[in-house]
Amino acid sequence: MSAMAIISGIILTVIFFIQKSVVNKKVVTNTTATYSETTQQQAVKPSEIATVPTQATVLPTFVPTEIVSATETMTMEVVEIPTEYFTVKTIIPTEHPTQPITQHSTTKPSEPDYKIPSSTEEPTEIPTQNTEQSFEKLLSRSGHQISEIENSDIQQLIIVDTYGVQAELHLFTKKDDIWENDNISCDGFIGIQGNGTRNATDEQVTPEGMFKIGDCFYQNEQPTTWLNTFRITEHTYWIDDVESDWYNQKIETENKENLPTARYMAEDDKYRYGLVVEYNTTSVDKEKGTAIFMYCGNTATTDGGIAVEEENMLQYLSCLNTAKNPHIIIF
Repeated sequence: MSAMAIISGIILTVIFFIQKSVVNKKVVTNTTATYSETTQQQAVKPSEIATVPTQATVLPTFVPTEIVSATETMTMEVVEIPTEYFTVKTIIPTEHPTQPITQHSTTKPSEPDYKIPSSTEEPTEIPTQNTEQSFEKLLSRSGHQISEIENSDIQQLIIVDTYGVQAELHLFTKKDDIWENDNISCDGFIGIQGNGTRNATDEQVTPEGMFKIGDCFYQNEQPTTWLNTFRITEHTYWIDDVESDWYNQKIETENKENLPTARYMAEDDKYRYGLVVEYNTTSVDKEKGTAIFMYCGNTATTDGGIAVEEENMLQYLSCLNTAKNPHIIIF
């Protein structure tokens, strides 16, 4: 082989390798990988990574199944270009919200079917002017005049407002020329025949009118009171015999046999506490009846007395004072 032939072979070899290098370069730079439709639907674009609301997930690597040949028509080597791993990241807040999320309803609530009534309670304290008017109103209804009360030097007055066999009791005390309610009003009962004119043969009627309040009486423990008192013993009787010289009076005696119709107060529970109503006790008229008391009880009485609950009776006794010339009006 001549030297010329050797040189030509070397030159051709160099050219061949140069061309091969150029072709490989073009394949790498001009080749565009095309994914199938299914692969494209499964792939995740980098711009969509931030919107995926799940925890960090590693997606599988997708390798192109089809390689489009280079734009230049020549024989070349196909170089496979693997895709990079795509990692989906989710940003988890470092602090949880402290307030719960509230869903506000857009529907306006309907109006209630009822209206809240306004307060109708009376004041806890009654003004003096209203108290005085209440006293004058009750006194006027009873048929008595204020002048009649003042001329008698009465400073305490129980007013018994009756209806049927029931009654409302009110205590008023005069202070600085004004009649004030002592705020111990209560309900009570009178005789089973109501109120009216009383006589010796009809003792179930409570007498109408104004009467002086007499002594306080009790069976066991002495109550708190400013009235004169006496204790009922096994010898205490109230005489209701029209033939007796002690008619409508209290006596102490051991000779029960001589008192066939006397009221024996020791064995009757209603006399636990009470007071004497001074009805027909002075200038005694045997035709007007006897023994009117205010005592303990919660039913209409059979003897024309005035019955109130024991606790109310004790309240009245604690306020009444003999020095205030107390009276009672029944109407």
